[in-house]
Amino acid sequence: MIEHDRKQFIEEFTSNLQLQVVHAVVVEQQTLLEGFDTFPYNRLYIISQSGQEKSFIQNNEKADSRLDLDAGKIVFMPENIPLKYHFTPGLKMAAFHFRIELLPGYDIFNLAPAEFKVLKCPQEYTHLIKDMKKSQTISDMILMSSKILACASLFVDFSLVEIQRILSTKEKYTPAFDCLKKPFPASHTVADLATVMGMSKETLHRHFQKDMGLSPKQFIDKNTLNCATNELTHSPLTAKEIAAKLGFTSSSYFSRFISKHTKLTPEEYRIRSTFPKAH
Repeated sequence: MIEHDRKQFIEEFTSNLQLQVVHAVVVEQQTLLEGFDTFPYNRLYIISQSGQEKSFIQNNEKADSRLDLDAGKIVFMPENIPLKYHFTPGLKMAAFHFRIELLPGYDIFNLAPAEFKVLKCPQEYTHLIKDMKKSQTISDMILMSSKILACASLFVDFSLVEIQRILSTKEKYTPAFDCLKKPFPASHTVADLATVMGMSKETLHRHFQKDMGLSPKQFIDKNTLNCATNELTHSPLTAKEIAAKLGFTSSSYFSRFISKHTKLTPEEYRIRSTFPKAH
C-alpha cells in the first residue's frame, strides 16, 4: 500500500470505528455464582485473582470447551455464545461487554471464528481494576476506553484487506444502513431496505448474503436486538414501554423476540445486564 493510500485508509478506518461498551464492572466474587446466558455483545475478562476453587466458563453447546479463569489471563468471548459460567468465592476480575463496529450493527469480531480465546495478561493491563475503581473524570473515561480497545485488539488477527472489504461494503449499502437508523427499528422490513437500495427483495438478499455473510432479515434482527438490549440495559422504561418505543406490535412479541435471541426474558436480561457483579 503506497503512502497516500495508507493515509486514506487510516483516516477512513478511524472515522468509521466505533467502540460501544455496554457494561464495565469490577467483579470481586464473595459467594458461588453459576448459571447460563447468551448476550449479543463480546465479553472480555481480565483476571487478577483466581477463586478459592476453580472458576470457569464453557460454551454450553460444546462439552469440551471448558476454560478455567486463572489469574493473569485475559479471556475473550465473542457475541451470542451460549455461556455457562461458574464463579467461585475469591474470583477478582475486570469484566466488559462491548462491540467494535465498522458497519452499523456489524461487530468487527464477526470476521473471526466464534470461540473463546485466552492470552497471558500483558503487564500494562494488570492495574486495570485499580484504574476502574478510581476513574472519576472525562479524561479517566477516555483513557479507560482506549485501554479496553487496546485489550480487545490483542484478539484481532484478520488482515487489512478484509477491513478494506468491509469499508467498501459500508459505502455500497449506505442507503440501507441509513434506513435502519430511523425510529421504530422493529418495524423495518426487507422490503424497506430493497426500496432504498433500488433492488428487488430477491436481488438484495442475494447480494447482501454474499457481502455480509447474513441475510437482510438477519441483519434487521441484529439491529433491532442491539437497540432492544441497549434499552433494557440503560433505560428506566418498562418492557412494555420499550416494545412500543422500538415499534414492536405487542409486548408479548417483544418478549418472544428477546427470549429467542438471548434465552432470557426481558426481565431476566435486564437483571443479567448488570452482571457480573460483586456478591
